[in-house]
Amino acid sequence: MYRYQQNEQIRGIVEQILIAELDGRRRAKLGKLVQQAGFPHSKTVEGYVYDHISFPNGSSPELLRELDWLERKENLLLMGAVGTGKTHMATALGVEACRRGKAVQFYRASDLVSVLQEKFAAGALSRFREKLKKIDLLILDEVGYVRLAKPDLSYCLT
Repeated sequence: MYRYQQNEQIRGIVEQILIAELDGRRRAKLGKLVQQAGFPHSKTVEGYVYDHISFPNGSSPELLRELDWLERKENLLLMGAVGTGKTHMATALGVEACRRGKAVQFYRASDLVSVLQEKFAAGALSRFREKLKKIDLLILDEVGYVRLAKPDLSYCLT
């Protein structure tokens, strides 16, 4: 009887150690995904105020947070005046995607244009585009603030 209790105690200790290890790995992966995403700051949907937000028919904050649109590879467009929380919501949805193990990349549109120009000049645009194709969620912020000249568009969009 004593040996059985000892084995059970050891089994319980080993189980706790394995659970702690798995939890640590999950947290490390989340931290890595969030860091690689390049968010300007970390935000979550908890506490987000939807009072000033309108949703199209058939959509809701809950449906947005479920990320089914991401699984269906649909685009999400957040529009509104300055200061209405578009960046907060985009970041929060990106963090949620990271929590679910998705690869996310956040860019201000002007920063992405600069990176594309740098990669083009360095002859590394193809490699960069391949990297972007592996991203599950690409967040482009402040798109309306970017003016592109025609030559800039030629290699960005082809």
